[in-house]
Amino acid sequence: MSIKLVNHRKMLSAICKECGRILRYSDSSRSTAMQLAWGIIRCHIIKRYTKLKGVRYNNRQRLLQHLLRYEEKNIRIFASRDYGNIHDQFAAEVICKVKNKGSSSLGYFSKFLARSLAPLMDEEGVSIILFFEQITGIHRKDYSFGLNISYIIVE
Repeated sequence: MSIKLVNHRKMLSAICKECGRILRYSDSSRSTAMQLAWGIIRCHIIKRYTKLKGVRYNNRQRLLQHLLRYEEKNIRIFASRDYGNIHDQFAAEVICKVKNKGSSSLGYFSKFLARSLAPLMDEEGVSIILFFEQITGIHRKDYSFGLNISYIIVE
């Protein structure tokens, strides 16, 4: 097998894996998910990573601990504007929904990130797709849990 064919198969495999993740975490059609996956793998669409803030408040530590029990395919996360937040007018909350279990707040985007994402969330025709990446602090007893997520902005 030639090197060109091997590289082609690796790229196709990466696109299909990313397409599966997009389908799992969004309501996109299969063709839209394939186009987004192609853009991410070919670096036309930038996938950004961030940590959530406020994960130590309101029993969110217990919620993160419970999320460890579920498979990633049963967990969906999405962003929602928190217009009633008195501390930050641009606050954007990240909500987790577990299949057949319900939903709850996981935390918030940082103030700096929320300031740039909030106008996009309010804009018609723009969506933000969030991906559940990793719960941190699970191997240390004296640490609190954290949550890493990634997101793409689709116009």
